[in-house]
Amino acid sequence: MRATTGLLDMGLREYFDTSVREAMSHQKVEATGETVVYLVGMMAGFVEAERVFETTDDGVVLQPLTGLYQQAIEAPSPEARNDALQRLGDLSLFISGVFPEWLERRQVGIGYYVSMGGNAYSCLRDIYETSRARAVFRDIYGELAEKFSSFVDVLHEVSEQAELKSDSDVVQLYTLWAQTGSSRAARRLRRLGIQPLAEGAPTARH
Repeated sequence: MRATTGLLDMGLREYFDTSVREAMSHQKVEATGETVVYLVGMMAGFVEAERVFETTDDGVVLQPLTGLYQQAIEAPSPEARNDALQRLGDLSLFISGVFPEWLERRQVGIGYYVSMGGNAYSCLRDIYETSRARAVFRDIYGELAEKFSSFVDVLHEVSEQAELKSDSDVVQLYTLWAQTGSSRAARRLRRLGIQPLAEGAPTARH
């Protein structure tokens, strides 16, 4: 089993490219090269914790999908709508693959995330259906929609190999860091492959 130090020894994209392709081979999941590149970029981007979590009055939580769905519906332009749908699909896929056990302990389970993410990608495929210039995106989103559950399993294997999660609740660990600035919590997050420090430590609440 790979150590998390692999994330430091290799560039993120190179690391995830190798890991995604190995997981797909193990699970006999086929995809175009463009879709693999998309998955690798998504995984590398979401290593930054602030792209997955948000701070609310109730504490630190996984970003809710309902807000992104609402953004897509109320988007002021087609570009903004497409961005919201892409974010919805990507976040649903990432959370389903990396935090499936955590989701199953919540009122809204993994099935909800799979449904929301698959539908978001399906909408994007339909949007790009008549666009020759965007044909590659149509094919990528179509494949993500059709094989969403398979890609969830691929990301789950990747996350286990990279130790992006552990038996401890990573959400609670991130909450501790966000509320207190705990250096110990920050070190543990980094060992899990999650970088909590973007613009300095947060201010503790009182």
